[in-house]
Amino acid sequence: MRAYSIYTITDDSGLVIYVGCTSGSLKERLWAHKNEAKKFALGIKVYNKEKAMSIIENDFNVVINPVESILVYDWKYVQRREEWWIRYFESQGMPIKNKLRICEY
Repeated sequence: MRAYSIYTITDDSGLVIYVGCTSGSLKERLWAHKNEAKKFALGIKVYNKEKAMSIIENDFNVVINPVESILVYDWKYVQRREEWWIRYFESQGMPIKNKLRICEY
């Protein structure tokens, strides 16, 4: 069994800009998102430029928050939960910047 966290990244006004999942620490995952945005700011091609631009536009003042913790054997279940949360926050009018609905370890 493996533990996963589904999380949101919110901007400085509290809007959810990204939903993700990880089996690592949330602190490390936020660092990775910010690092990707820094690369984009330097002109390096990144996978999700919309998310990177949102982080840059907020002067890197974004927060990571857990929304669900899951202990499972099958990470595809976690992907389905991540997709559910993406749809939920989109239905609430949040400016979600997810490119693909895929969980990152």
